[in-house]
Amino acid sequence: VVNLVMSQPDAPTGQGAWSLAPPEAAGMRLLFRTAWPPALAIVGTLPLLVARGAFETGGDPAGAALQASSLLIAIGILTAWWLRVREDIKAWWRRQSEVARSNMSGETPKAEATP
Repeated sequence: VVNLVMSQPDAPTGQGAWSLAPPEAAGMRLLFRTAWPPALAIVGTLPLLVARGAFETGGDPAGAALQASSLLIAIGILTAWWLRVREDIKAWWRRQSEVARSNMSGETPKAEATP
């Protein structure tokens, strides 16, 4: 599901917005896209591990699991926000890269209505 939500990367045609990024930025993007799914799976097990630790020490496992799941709730809220605004951010980034590309070539940028 995570890879599906992240969408397919742009084809390396040189026309995408990432073609203007330095190699360091492209490497960080690749690292994030590779590391995010396993990191999310590890974080998903934290409430279970905290509940087990609370049970072994004589504490309340349900309360410990609920407290530890606040991180998962925050990740869920941030994910829902990202799904809501990502197309707007991509469109903004695309417009900015077109302006930068046209400034590099000396052309005047196309006038576009902003939402």
